[in-house]
Amino acid sequence: MRTCTLSSLYLSALVMLAAPSAHAAIPQLDPTWFASQLFWLAVSFVLMVVLVRTVIAPTLESVLATRKEAIESAVREAEHIRAEAVSADASMGGTIATAREKAAAQTLQAQQESARHNGECLLALEQELKIKLSRAEAAVADAKASAMNELQEHAANLTKTLVEKLLGASVNAADALNSTRKVS
Repeated sequence: MRTCTLSSLYLSALVMLAAPSAHAAIPQLDPTWFASQLFWLAVSFVLMVVLVRTVIAPTLESVLATRKEAIESAVREAEHIRAEAVSADASMGGTIATAREKAAAQTLQAQQESARHNGECLLALEQELKIKLSRAEAAVADAKASAMNELQEHAANLTKTLVEKLLGASVNAADALNSTRKVS
């Protein structure tokens, strides 16, 4: 499409140049005005150059300088912050390592104290259980002895009754008890 537009402009310019009445209609193409047009072109160009050098270029330079200074300042600040972060990381790494060592030492100490305490508790419990066992054994022995005495008394009474009923003889209770104790 652009080629078509350029070629149509080119053709229309040729038609205007070729036609004798076209010079009168377009004064820019009339050679009598070329000197005046070149003069004003030079004046306009000089004014534009002066305007660009005195107003536009300094403004652009100050904006670019300010921008460059801001960027450099930001870069310096970022480098400073990064350096602080690296030093803080190194410091924090040392602090963390120290804290880990301290925690490991405290854990080991707590484990040792717990093991010692558990050992003491086990010893106390074992002694308490031995005392309870000896008391229980004594209670069982007393109960057994009491039960045996009762059983022997009943056996002596039974023996005395049997001898009296079967043999018709009278037996002393102490003798019956002694005889049952000999048998058991």
